Amino acid sequence: MNEQQPIVEQQLSVNEQQQQVWTLARRLTSMTVLLGIAVFISSFFVSGFMQQYLLFGGIGLVVSACFLFALGMLLMLMQEAAGSQEDVNEPAAIS
Repeated sequence: MNEQQPIVEQQLSVNEQQQQVWTLARRLTSMTVLLGIAVFISSFFVSGFMQQYLLFGGIGLVVSACFLFALGMLLMLMQEAAGSQEDVNEPAAIS
């Protein structure tokens, strides 16, 4: 039974590390989306040549933040699936 305890501790540390990465990605994405929305809204109040740049810049920031969030989720899910597959492939301990 003592042989299994390090595996459980290792799984907890991986989950904590994944949680930290998830929190960082979520905060970074939400800040980028808020910045993109602010730039998009401010494009309605400027006049002239800058309006088009701010409009498409704001839309681009929001879309790129969404793509980065989706890519981060995809990579985390792939890592999670690979980790669970390694657990399945390990031979059972015979006592």
